[in-house]
Amino acid sequence: MIPAKTIEEIFQKARIEEVVGDFMVLKRRGVNLLGHCPFHNEKTPSFTVSPAKNIFKCFGCGKSGTPVGFIMEHENMTYVEALHYLARKYNVQIEEVERNPEQVEADKQKESLILINEFAMKHFQHNLLETQFGRDVGLSYFTSRGFHRATIEKFGLGFAYPDGYNLLNEAKTKAYNIDLMKELGLITSSDRDFFTNRVMFPIFNLSGRVIGFGGRALTTNDKTPKYLNSADSEIYNKSRNLYGFYQGKNAIRKEDHCILVEGYADVTTLHQAGIEIAVASSGTSLTVEQSQLIKRFTDNITVLYDGDQAGIKAAIRAIDILLEQNINVNIAILPDEEDPDSYLKNHGAQALLDFISSNQMNFVQFKLTQSDDASRKDPIKKVTLAQDIIQSIARIPDMLKREVYGTETARMLDIREEVIFTELAKALKKHTDQQRLEAYRDQRIKERESTSADNQEKDTATFESGTEENMPLNAIMKVLILHGDDIYDYQTNQLIKERIIEDLEEESEYINHPLYLQLYEEYKTRLESGQTNSYEYYINHSNADIRKMVLLWIDPGYEFSQNWIDKYQHPLQYQPPPDKNYINEYNHSILLLKMQSLNLIVEENKQKINELIANKDEEGLIIQLRAQLLIDKERKEIAEKLGIVVIP
Repeated sequence: MIPAKTIEEIFQKARIEEVVGDFMVLKRRGVNLLGHCPFHNEKTPSFTVSPAKNIFKCFGCGKSGTPVGFIMEHENMTYVEALHYLARKYNVQIEEVERNPEQVEADKQKESLILINEFAMKHFQHNLLETQFGRDVGLSYFTSRGFHRATIEKFGLGFAYPDGYNLLNEAKTKAYNIDLMKELGLITSSDRDFFTNRVMFPIFNLSGRVIGFGGRALTTNDKTPKYLNSADSEIYNKSRNLYGFYQGKNAIRKEDHCILVEGYADVTTLHQAGIEIAVASSGTSLTVEQSQLIKRFTDNITVLYDGDQAGIKAAIRAIDILLEQNINVNIAILPDEEDPDSYLKNHGAQALLDFISSNQMNFVQFKLTQSDDASRKDPIKKVTLAQDIIQSIARIPDMLKREVYGTETARMLDIREEVIFTELAKALKKHTDQQRLEAYRDQRIKERESTSADNQEKDTATFESGTEENMPLNAIMKVLILHGDDIYDYQTNQLIKERIIEDLEEESEYINHPLYLQLYEEYKTRLESGQTNSYEYYINHSNADIRKMVLLWIDPGYEFSQNWIDKYQHPLQYQPPPDKNYINEYNHSILLLKMQSLNLIVEENKQKINELIANKDEEGLIIQLRAQLLIDKERKEIAEKLGIVVIP
């Protein structure tokens, strides 16, 4: 386990804007920072980072958290793994105390997969650079493509031997888990190397860890695919990653521009030429998830594909996906039989940049260039072309952009604008309906998947603040965590925490929700031992439900508008602003909790009275009825303070 002192140091050093900024572009919006949420697909940015509170919150999907929580969610890490990640980032030395074997296995399962990939990358690198056969075959291939040694090292390039057992034997020698290597797709089910006689391109995640590989065959035939990719695993999904994005993310952010190319070699040669904003889609057609990744770093992209038919078709497929993310798309198709790698060799880096600058076009222009003059004069073909362009325009979330592209389409096709916009309205409605249908289907799938976990969830301490039963406890715990060190009574200097603990000791048996009970007991234990009970500790808690609960207290999703006072001279008339109203909130909530406690006692007492009546115990019945009168009197007094009516 990581010592509490070390965890506290990580919490203090980790800044949310720096941690999130490693993975996406944030723009200043008042005192906060704003960006497109990395956890769900959104057209308008709603992902907010608060440096003052050191938390993030998405007002679209509702996810929120601290630097630790962001790394856990974004990188799919455990709590301990996220702490290690931040410790490395902020140079915090971790000296862990001894853990039992089960904890070690649970914490390091995913880390083991990444370590195996890193072992495989080093193995392939050794083959390429340190063995004669690797230099003769693999390195000579890279050299013939013009790759420099610095480029090879920057991208971790390597070589897989052709014999089928080279990686397997090395792994056995070093006692790596072969079953995990099969899970990663490095070893086949028949105990052979998956990658053979291929130059290897490691694929990194945004934090620079090796999550997969792409392998290019050095000899090809009808039975040997030119490229192979790692199998999808717990740490790698090819549809969510872009090759070269880790190496290029800073340049993309700085230049606010990205160039999308087709292959691994194209990316590496462009980076080598100083064009570090190039990325590729890892041997697959561009996916929605990949376009969302690009969107987090820039709104501007140039699709630079080969000039052959396959390249043109791939560009057409990518257009609609990028437009849906409200990305500004330009397309530059290289001359036939050219790719970025060959163009660089033949003409140089500046010539390639000049070609892109002078030949890139928006998607309307691009689609028009794919039809000849004869097609545009043929009424049927002209209608088909117009409908195709309109379908693409309908995918753009920004209404102003749709207006501009619609006008341009009408002008270039010589069709009246009102006709274009009438058809565009139809296409937009159809596309919107389709999106809603897909969203509904996705939601139904999630609901079915969650049904199987219902029984398990009943046994966990799940946070449900919205239920009537939990509302008083939720409010009391919120005041305790956020305002525990503030003054409750200025005459006696009694603190909020002292008053709450004093009151709750009388009602502790009615704290029947396990999560609130855990929080309350931990608070008291830390208080008695002199440890901090600041909200920063609890928003970084190892219990995910406690983290979620405290984060909602800190940032409930709405703010008191100071404009009502500053601009409209309209202050709150009946209570202080929400962040100053904690004493009233506590007093009201503790009365509600007491009323809940008394209501439970009433039910128990009624049951006893019925039993005494059934047993004809008159003496006992008189005692219980007197008790009921006292309970009803106390309930009435509390009800008057709360301004409610109770039914006896």
